[in-house]
Amino acid sequence: MTFRGFLKEKWLFLTCQTVMIAAVSILLFGLNFNISGIVFIGICWLLAMLVPLLWEYFKKRSYYKKLYDSLEKLDKKHLLVSVLEPPDFIEGEILYDVLSQTKKAMNDEVAAYRHLNEDYHDYVETWIHEIKIPISCIDLVCENNKNDVTNIKL
Repeated sequence: MTFRGFLKEKWLFLTCQTVMIAAVSILLFGLNFNISGIVFIGICWLLAMLVPLLWEYFKKRSYYKKLYDSLEKLDKKHLLVSVLEPPDFIEGEILYDVLSQTKKAMNDEVAAYRHLNEDYHDYVETWIHEIKIPISCIDLVCENNKNDVTNIKL
């Protein structure tokens, strides 16, 4: 997350605030306010606007940096949500919730395939067990009738 990208996302808010500062400054100038008073009000307004924006930027940047660092360190990327701390801002909470639901869905899919695999394994084992008896019987019949088979003339 770059500061430029963050500001680009906040362009509407920044534009509205700039228009409001200009409108209030023009209004105060029209009411014959002192120029230094108008500048002071404008600076206070800018600070009141920029401080929360900077705080939000650094909080989000820190969280997303931890997110990417955690992702880089993991061998199994699907475990990201397990090592991720829940965030304290709304977009991060939405992302965390989406990742949690995705992890749960993937775990459900894996469990379903594992269950299918176990069922297939049980079927194959049962089939092998069931086919052993006829094969053994055929083998015994062949062993017992070895001489009969060799005496048959075609």
